[in-house]
Amino acid sequence: MKPIFLFVFVFLFGTYGSAQFYVYFPVDTARQIVAKAKTPEKKFYGYYSLDRYFISNGLFDSCEWAQKEMYAIAKRLNRDSLLSDVNVAISNKHLFRGDHNFALVYALKGLDWAKDDFRKARINLNIAGIYAWNENYYRAVEYLRKHDATIGDRKHYILFRSMFYGTAYNGMRKPDSALFYLQKADEGNSYRPDLIGYAQALSQFARAYELKGDFDLADAYYKKALKLCEAKNM
Repeated sequence: MKPIFLFVFVFLFGTYGSAQFYVYFPVDTARQIVAKAKTPEKKFYGYYSLDRYFISNGLFDSCEWAQKEMYAIAKRLNRDSLLSDVNVAISNKHLFRGDHNFALVYALKGLDWAKDDFRKARINLNIAGIYAWNENYYRAVEYLRKHDATIGDRKHYILFRSMFYGTAYNGMRKPDSALFYLQKADEGNSYRPDLIGYAQALSQFARAYELKGDFDLADAYYKKALKLCEAKNM
């Protein structure tokens, strides 16, 4: 059986969550920030880091607590950026729990609050991933193009952009288009390495060659992806 790599939105929750935009603090540091922060915004991002830790470890009750605190700060300050970020955090929680409909609802709310292009680009990519997960490939490409329109010349998301385009076009059975975008995966992984994202990109290379009837090359890419995962105990 060929491996299937699901999108894991630590966005991917290991390194890239909604906060490729931010630095996630280690959990002990985050707790200290929450306890001693001199401004509400710093406290917000302390909770933000705790939230990522709780979600990644399946501690959903603690996650609910952190998100309520984040939301209260965002509402009190009435700051668009914080309201955007907390809605994306809630979206990630639902996505991690497998509730894709609520994940989409909150991602779209986060997009509504986003005013700067970098946030818009990041959230459009999140939304594209949700649609790709649900095999709504045309909508995935629509949001990938919105991402492209707002990201500018920044390179933060090359790997996941490539992987999501590859997934969408493979889903449409357009392997040549998939391969066109997947060619950037190596560059993206060199710029910001991500094991899970790169393994998924390799699996999409394999799927594209499988669709083209080149089963030897497809098998080579599947084996490369598996070898990478086994080496890292994934």
